[in-house]
Amino acid sequence: MGARSDPGVYPGRDNANRSARRGVEERPYDPTADDTLDNNGSVRSHPGAEQNQYIVSPSIQVKPEFTSLTRTNEPTQPLTCIVIIELPGKRVPSHVPGPAMPEPYHHRSNNGHDSFNGRTVSRQASIISESHQSNHQQSNHPQSSSYQDQYSTSPVDTEFSSNVHGYPDQEKDTPFVAIVEDLRSRIIDWKGHPLSGLGPLRMYNLLCVRRDSLVREFYVYLFKEALICVVEEKKRSLGRLLSNASDKDADDGLAPVVVQGKGVLRLKGRIYVRHIKQVTATSSAGEMSLTIDMEDEKLDSFILIFNDKGMLEIWRQEIQSLVNMFHGQKPKTQESLDYERGPSLEEFGGNSKAARILSGSTATTTSTADSLLNSARSTRSSSTSHGSVVPRQNSTKLQPLGEDDECSNYETALPLVTPHLSMGPSNSLSPLPHSALDLILVISVPPPSATPSTAGLKVRVIKTTLDFILASLGQKDRLSLVTFEVGPGGKVRKTPFLCPGRAQSRGRLTKFIDEIGDREGVHGVEDEFLVKGSKDEKTDVVTAVNHGLDNVLQRKNRNPISGMLLVSDAADSTRRAQMDLVLARAEAANVAIHSFGYGRSHDPASLWLMSNHTSGTYTFVKDWYDLRDCIAGCVGGLMSIGLMNMKLHMKIVDGNRFRIRKVSGGPSSIVSSDGHDVDVDIGELRYGERKEMLIELELDNSDLTERNYHRGLHSSPNATDQFVQSMGLDSLSMGDADLVDGMMDHMIDEVPVFEVGGSFFDPAAGKQISRLAHPVLLTVTLLPPSPRSQATTSDPVIVRRRMELLASDMITRALVLVSRKNFPQALKIMGETKRILHTVLQTISRSLPAPNANGTMARNRKEILTLSAVRAMQGILQDLQLLTEALEENKELFAHDQRNFGAQQAMILRDQKSWSGRSATERLFWTTDHSIELVGRSTDWIARD
Repeated sequence: MGARSDPGVYPGRDNANRSARRGVEERPYDPTADDTLDNNGSVRSHPGAEQNQYIVSPSIQVKPEFTSLTRTNEPTQPLTCIVIIELPGKRVPSHVPGPAMPEPYHHRSNNGHDSFNGRTVSRQASIISESHQSNHQQSNHPQSSSYQDQYSTSPVDTEFSSNVHGYPDQEKDTPFVAIVEDLRSRIIDWKGHPLSGLGPLRMYNLLCVRRDSLVREFYVYLFKEALICVVEEKKRSLGRLLSNASDKDADDGLAPVVVQGKGVLRLKGRIYVRHIKQVTATSSAGEMSLTIDMEDEKLDSFILIFNDKGMLEIWRQEIQSLVNMFHGQKPKTQESLDYERGPSLEEFGGNSKAARILSGSTATTTSTADSLLNSARSTRSSSTSHGSVVPRQNSTKLQPLGEDDECSNYETALPLVTPHLSMGPSNSLSPLPHSALDLILVISVPPPSATPSTAGLKVRVIKTTLDFILASLGQKDRLSLVTFEVGPGGKVRKTPFLCPGRAQSRGRLTKFIDEIGDREGVHGVEDEFLVKGSKDEKTDVVTAVNHGLDNVLQRKNRNPISGMLLVSDAADSTRRAQMDLVLARAEAANVAIHSFGYGRSHDPASLWLMSNHTSGTYTFVKDWYDLRDCIAGCVGGLMSIGLMNMKLHMKIVDGNRFRIRKVSGGPSSIVSSDGHDVDVDIGELRYGERKEMLIELELDNSDLTERNYHRGLHSSPNATDQFVQSMGLDSLSMGDADLVDGMMDHMIDEVPVFEVGGSFFDPAAGKQISRLAHPVLLTVTLLPPSPRSQATTSDPVIVRRRMELLASDMITRALVLVSRKNFPQALKIMGETKRILHTVLQTISRSLPAPNANGTMARNRKEILTLSAVRAMQGILQDLQLLTEALEENKELFAHDQRNFGAQQAMILRDQKSWSGRSATERLFWTTDHSIELVGRSTDWIARD
């Protein structure tokens, strides 16, 4: 019969293959073309996603402010209701976000280690320990809740990471070998700078580090190249055990195997000795402290607290000798060192330039004996100052030490947000299951005129952020990157929509990221991502957003979900004509723009306008190292989108009695002229997200007043009544026993008010739902007029939402007044808002019963909702207090710092959406499923060198 490939056996086979091969070859390569979509199989961007595409339906509730309404003789009566749209989260039920898991030391009250006196530590000062036990016992430091550990990456030149010193063997042969090996095996994440590059260990100690009145204990290790701070973690979750088991075959520098029975150590910060300017003894007010100042004036100092003067002097001399060695200076005399004094405690607190440590933790706890300090000659440092000890429940997340920007001042002492339990490296984790996503990232990069040190730090943070986002996307997602330099002739580079699941596209995205900040070019090769333009044309935020919108509007196919993230540190403002054009194009693209104000010097006006116009969000990234977590939270929010194009329609059922006057708290809404119909465009709804809208209605009492009016007209007796009265039979008169009027006046009436229907699109199933199966109906009980007014309490959910909207509106008004230099009126508005919130808070707090003698009490549903309202108003009051104090202290600095923070908080309160847990208000609305999970992964991400 011949060979299988013979055309005679299979006619047309060879021609078909040749023609198909010719078709592929004839299509030219277009570097600007988007990747095509893979429409095979599920639309979920995860290989292991389930194929059963069921329809997700939102939960809709309608509640009145009062359970019943007593009618009055007024022509109209107001009635407030709330419509709650919620898509329940799919995460495992847990206290997330909310208080962290209880610490182990709260349940060990009789083990002899619950006080500072229980610490079995030698007080003898020694530099070198002759014997050392390498097994760390459990210490009682509060856990850092897996927060922002990537901040500790040093904002200095990366030359150190690529040039690891080779120290001679005799320098390594010290009594600290066991300690170094213990650190190597127990610290999982070295933040891209391995232990081998730190040099030999010189000293170690358990020290207290202070910022203002906030004190926290760290294990401090002084190496020849750097000083590092370490904390010990307690929780050994299933994720940690699994990660330990899977890391046994990994490289020693990235994922060391933790010895069974020992706690895991986490690197919280690093200070390179080469960047230390001076070390000064700053003991005062009974506190023996050592202040380390950095060469860069923009970087704050940090303070080490000691327990005795001898230990302080030993550390000072050792650090100063290393500093002198790096700077090639002669050692200073003791007299000159004692004469030089650092900033006083009052100066630190007054100008908010304090020690570079914690940004939120106010709790200081005791510690058990640690193996680092068990030896007879081990060093020992002081515990925390007793004036800083506060209740455990007020502790919040830790910011790491590091040579970074000033820690956020607006973080409050509220319970921790626990985003996840896994503490291992997240680089090898598979992407989160989600619907396919088209993501556009528009990021400003430092121009050539920027300071090299500042530009290098920002570029490194941006590259690390983009690396994490690229690794977090699924196989069916597409990513488009746009970078721009602000100024005349600023370069704009961009990629088309590329799929990270394809090797070639992923390589192009990686190449784009690697070349960010490369001012010399790549060996003279033309940049394929460079957008050609006029050298005289000024590049700004609007120019970059227009390039991003070009990709969105010109794509031939699209994934179900699209989102644009704009990161800008530009200080230049844009013209109104340019802004009108980009807003019109954004509206045509139908994509939300989530903007991030990067640093304090950026101009927020254009970012606010674009985010508000496109139903996006604005996030103020004050600390540069917060960028990765904030973007991770936003991208996680896009991955959590469960419903799109959701629209609600509210229809009055009893059109003769009720009509809708106003809808507040939600997205754009259209109320009909007669008040009988309302259309609300909800847009996107995420898993774990909750949207609440207040509906203000009006009850028409004309039927009641008309009945009373007609009864008054018939009050004069007719002929029959006069005859009955003349016969003395008025007691038998039926005039007062009008059955119809009497029954109607005293009848309790349950009337339907309005019903809620809706439509939405499910991107996971790819189906459009045109209407709900069963509309949600609101009914209200109407009581007859009563001479005695009954005391009724408002629904706590409505009270909370009303206060959130009030605070959002008043903060926005105050910020507008500040921009117009009307500072007294802005202070007056915020002061009145605080007074109203305080009054309402006291009023609803009185309705809560006092707890039992043992401090425990079972709460009913209304009390739990009331406590939630109390918590929300307390967070709003903290924001208002911070804004008021900042405006009173420094009006010029307010425009560059707290004004942006106030705008962010106002938008969060209005939209009930947040991407991080840095403040109390943000934590309150940080509930989206994948947002919490992706921030947790960002915390455990190991940046490449």
